[in-house]
Amino acid sequence: MNILYVSAEVSPFSKAGGLADVSGALPTELAAKDEQMCVITPLYSIVDRQQFGIYPTGMRNQIMMGNTRFQYHIYESHREDNSNHRIYFIENTQFFDRSGIYTHANGEGYEDNTWRFLFFQLCIIDLLKRGVFHPQLIHCHDHHTALIPLMIRAMEYPASVLFTIHNFDYRGHFSEGDLSLLPRDIAKKVRQFDHTEWSAMAMGLEFADAVNTVSPTYAEELLTQPGLSYELHEKLNSIQDKFSGILNGADEVYWNPLTDPHLSHHYSVKDLSGKKQNKSELQQYCGFTDNPEIPLVGSIGRLVESKGYPLILSSLEALIDRGVQFVFLGSGSQDIAQGLKRFSEKYPKQVSYHGEFNESLAHLIEAGSDMFMMPSKFEPCGLNQIYSLKYGTIPIVHHTGGLADTVIDWDGKFGTGFVFNTYSAIDFLHAMIRALDTFSDKDTWYKIQMNAMTRDFSWRASAKAYQQLYHQLTMGR
Repeated sequence: MNILYVSAEVSPFSKAGGLADVSGALPTELAAKDEQMCVITPLYSIVDRQQFGIYPTGMRNQIMMGNTRFQYHIYESHREDNSNHRIYFIENTQFFDRSGIYTHANGEGYEDNTWRFLFFQLCIIDLLKRGVFHPQLIHCHDHHTALIPLMIRAMEYPASVLFTIHNFDYRGHFSEGDLSLLPRDIAKKVRQFDHTEWSAMAMGLEFADAVNTVSPTYAEELLTQPGLSYELHEKLNSIQDKFSGILNGADEVYWNPLTDPHLSHHYSVKDLSGKKQNKSELQQYCGFTDNPEIPLVGSIGRLVESKGYPLILSSLEALIDRGVQFVFLGSGSQDIAQGLKRFSEKYPKQVSYHGEFNESLAHLIEAGSDMFMMPSKFEPCGLNQIYSLKYGTIPIVHHTGGLADTVIDWDGKFGTGFVFNTYSAIDFLHAMIRALDTFSDKDTWYKIQMNAMTRDFSWRASAKAYQQLYHQLTMGR
């Protein structure tokens, strides 16, 4: 099939979170299964055009937003020679020439994000109208592309539309003023809905042929917990017949301790000696005492409350008193960043905080840490806990969403990590202490590592599920 895959971020070109990882890996896996994958994403100024062989195609046009005309140019990456997998970019300096993808350096979102991604979507529609692409199915992701299903229906374009939700927390609300930017027929359709449903997410739920999210448990939680699906709880339940959960996979080529290009010391389930060397390198990098007996705990993620940082910050002093070393990598909330920075200044031999994202450091943290903290309040899928399992870095997680689908609590006989059920600082602390106590028993710890590293969360099974859904949708249409 010809698939048009539309995403606001695609690894390795642009990345703010897990959406980029999925958008980089899933099309690659589907192309290997002989699907014709055409990925299209914005060309942000932070994208290294030379590194990725990104050149203008010569295609350009203008679209109207309200009463203003905006021009766009189409670029293509020549990074890989695969006719089944083409990657295109929409370029416009006014909207995409920024220091970040969604946010300022202080973590605050750009004030014109609604305009930016409406522009992106209108360019997609313009390309379809001009016959540049001829997809049988269009795969849209999150609120940045959630108006496309409505616009496709309005123009009666003969393609099925799948809408994937990576995080329901971001729904893309818009105001009456924002509606004035839409084509009149589209704005009219939106106004037929209750004002509380004036969001891109609501339109995606309503007009897509199928809707899915990125883990079975998160799908169930969205249907049963109004606190997770907010004002769209009833609407989501009304489309249960077209709603499902497909667990994300992990890129086992890029995230593989045996071949990881970012690591100096490789290792595998058959020989963990390289992991000890990575731990030593990470301890030295952070300025810690270089000692394999000291537990080293890693954390990588966006600094937002939903990722569980309030639990971490309230428990950190008690864990530091037990001699634990911690390394944090992430940016976002200034309050959380300042809290981590204060701990790193007070305990420089035990806490290391890195606010600027560093891909090589992320891989070293996964490979060199003994444990990985991911106490998210909710987690649609999560990928770092999957990477951690692959790297023999034992995850400590809250039983929610994709964390519940991927990590099995150690019960004394079997398990791949340490799971706490109630989202509270005391339960998180107890899970950490259980992990630390178990770490001192080397034979048991090795057994948990073997359990973790032999679990299969590659994209093969997930891509097969998406492929089946693609074919069901196109056959139905």
